[in-house]
Amino acid sequence: MIAALKNIRQTLSGQLIAIIILVVLGTTVATGAPAYWLAHKQMRRQAWDQLTNGAQVTQTLLASEQSRLSDLVALTSQRPTLQQLIVEYDPDDLDEYLNMLRVSVALDLLAVYDSSGILLVSNPPVPILSDLLPVTDSHYAVLTGDEAGLAMLATRPVTGANTGHIIGYVTAGHWLDADFVQNLAAETGLEQSIILGGRRSATSIENLDDPVQSDLLQRVERSGTVETAPLTAGASRYYTALFPLDPPGVSSALVEVALPIDAIIAAETQVALSLILSTLLIALIGSLVGALFAQRLTIPLDQLTTAAQTISGGDFSSAVPVAERPVEIATLGAALEQSRINTHQALTDLSHSKEWSDMLIQSVIEGIMTIDRSGHIQFFSQGAERISGWKQDEVIAYQVDDIFHLAEDDMPFSQQIPRPGEHKRLSVILAEGRIATLALTGAALALTGAGEASTILVFRDISEEDAVHRLLGSFLGSIAHEFKTPLSALAASIELLQDQTPDLSAAELNDLLTSLHLGIVGLQTLVDNLLESANIEARRFQVSPRACHLEQIVAEAASLLNPLFIKHEQRLVIDLPPDLPIVFADCRRTLQVLVNLLSNAIKYSPNNTDITISTVQMDKYLRVMVADRGPGISLIERPDIFRRFVRHGVSSDNNRKGGAGLGLSVVKAIAEAQGGHVGVDGQIGGGSVFWFTLPLAGT
Repeated sequence: MIAALKNIRQTLSGQLIAIIILVVLGTTVATGAPAYWLAHKQMRRQAWDQLTNGAQVTQTLLASEQSRLSDLVALTSQRPTLQQLIVEYDPDDLDEYLNMLRVSVALDLLAVYDSSGILLVSNPPVPILSDLLPVTDSHYAVLTGDEAGLAMLATRPVTGANTGHIIGYVTAGHWLDADFVQNLAAETGLEQSIILGGRRSATSIENLDDPVQSDLLQRVERSGTVETAPLTAGASRYYTALFPLDPPGVSSALVEVALPIDAIIAAETQVALSLILSTLLIALIGSLVGALFAQRLTIPLDQLTTAAQTISGGDFSSAVPVAERPVEIATLGAALEQSRINTHQALTDLSHSKEWSDMLIQSVIEGIMTIDRSGHIQFFSQGAERISGWKQDEVIAYQVDDIFHLAEDDMPFSQQIPRPGEHKRLSVILAEGRIATLALTGAALALTGAGEASTILVFRDISEEDAVHRLLGSFLGSIAHEFKTPLSALAASIELLQDQTPDLSAAELNDLLTSLHLGIVGLQTLVDNLLESANIEARRFQVSPRACHLEQIVAEAASLLNPLFIKHEQRLVIDLPPDLPIVFADCRRTLQVLVNLLSNAIKYSPNNTDITISTVQMDKYLRVMVADRGPGISLIERPDIFRRFVRHGVSSDNNRKGGAGLGLSVVKAIAEAQGGHVGVDGQIGGGSVFWFTLPLAGT
């Protein structure tokens, strides 16, 4: 025994430190490496998907521009003035007319031929290829001359006003040049290039002079579909998608769509570096903790060694010192001291321990269930009854797969039971068809003499926790966005004021100050809503109603939000009757209600539209209405629109995002605290009418 204690004393420290380091490293690598790999695969897959979608959008934009050009040249061919000038044919008059027409409809070139296809006038002078006639649809062509390059063309015949015979042809076109690809890049949000003859004739990518890979060109021309490949331009890296324009006679003309991936690569590198550093730091902390813990173990071990040597010398009068901590060594000392306790006392203690364990298990709030090897339920605690809704006598001796069913999978429940020491989350159908998310922990139970092992399953209902976590994540993301956008605008305006105040005109200063004011108003509204929401949650929300003039509250709200109306070119229409009654309300909080409703109306309404404030007097209430011309609220969304964290999407015409989902919940809380109600209706012609009611003074 003395030798065993000495051996433990000599090796325990090193073993404990090594085990802690191995556990830390193994756990970190086992969890971090798959997470990094999945994140890497997901980011790259999303990048390729975004690129493919961008290529489809580019194709759609090109087709749309071709259609627009075709319609434009069709309208041009029907102009009586053009028909007359072709018949009379004065080159100077015809050229002057074409130049005026080209500038007015934003064309790069406009040309007229006679009925035999001979070029009469080209504005600007470009030798349009006459052999393309009589093509009367939109197409692409390589033009030569002072302005050479690839052009998108559309040709239509010009017929006589009286005869109906073809008296000539008119061709309109756009150059597929640097300006064209820059506009295309701005519309798609991706870099664009036009490839002609194996080289980029126009591109929006900086520092890119290399020719396109010949094998890639061959694949595109051979397949006639979209082909993808990586690309490096200077220090920047891209994913690219190439597809052919495939016009008649210009088979080598391609379009290249490029997505920059430097940010993705930088994020992957940062994640990998963070994983390595955190692993090393945790390993270092673990080794220090192991060393300190091992030192705490060695002191009581020395005492036990000395006591064992005394006992080996025949001295049984000296008591074995029992340390209070750690528990394991205290247990060892207690075992030596209690070795003389008789068997009857041991059995009595064991019986008491069993009764105490049974009572403890039944008092645990988590559900505890044991399952034998054949899958039958052997034990079902009171916690399990409370969570599942089944009584013990309804499940004992039944197959676990007949009682528990997975909600999202047809797989038997027994195949998803976690192994000993593992944890799982499963969506399970419980009593009366209720679906709940359970957190399960598995363990193995081997009873002496039983002949077989049982599985212990500990589970608890975490449905509300999952919902709260998801809701909290969405809320924090929205709040971060809501603060980031106005703060960025404020920082930019303040920096411009600091750097260029002496050089700014009065109008520019006014614009910057207006931008600062709008940012502050937006932040103030968000903070007010957050504070009110916190007060509501903490049950500290109160109102102080008194007699108020609603027209004064409306005027203050209009003055506060006037810069926002000006910015979005919207008009506030105040339609209040001259004999508006006095209401009984909290003036400050009613102003907050109007500011929230008007801010939402501004956010979701298109530019150059009216937002109307009107009222309707009811029996004991005054209904205040805010009408907008936004996308409207569907009937499905209306029952939940005034709940916290509920946002009703993005306006399709101006891409303004929804907020944190607090404003309308605060509106509802204030209105109901004042004894009123809230609601939303649709209106003819599109848009929504949000309303709330205020009690009339004296009622």
